[in-house]
Amino acid sequence: MIEVQDDGTKRLIGNETKVDKVRFTSGVIVAPHVVAEPGEVFEVPRWMAQQFVGMGQAEFVDLVPAPEALTTASIETPTNRDPKVKKVGRS
Repeated sequence: MIEVQDDGTKRLIGNETKVDKVRFTSGVIVAPHVVAEPGEVFEVPRWMAQQFVGMGQAEFVDLVPAPEALTTASIETPTNRDPKVKKVGRS
């Protein structure tokens, strides 16, 4: 089932999408015909966000602090079901 939000974006109900918001620190080609300028905020799949942050091209926005307990690290791999890249704003 699909829910349409107030801003016109669509979200799958009952399906947790793994996306993160990132603010780009340099000009980057995010997807075909999508270029991010420094300071722009995009919502991208988690694996892509981790890649941009790891290469120093972006920083996380609204990052939830990690709990003060033991955690397990995992690597996200791309799939065909990943959400599309969405520009969120500019700061």
